[in-house]
Amino acid sequence: MIRISNAFMSYTNLEGADLTGAHLESMTQEGTVYHRACLRSASLVAMGITNADFSGADLQGIKYDMVALQNFARSKMDGARMSPELQKDLEKMRSDRA
Repeated sequence: MIRISNAFMSYTNLEGADLTGAHLESMTQEGTVYHRACLRSASLVAMGITNADFSGADLQGIKYDMVALQNFARSKMDGARMSPELQKDLEKMRSDRA
């Protein structure tokens, strides 16, 4: 299993990466590209994400906290596959901000 914590990633290209089941914690990311990456069943906790691209990514079954959710709501998510729960949480987060 991939485990990354307390890291800063600036404009990292993870396009198409297989991060299935990864544990990503306490990371700061700016401009990271997850286009078509597989994050299925990954855990994203305390993630500071700015200008990220999750378009086409597989986010099904991910575990996330409120910090990650807020950042997902501001990220590019076109065509990302996600659980109904994440979809619902994102819609609620975006409507609360409107």
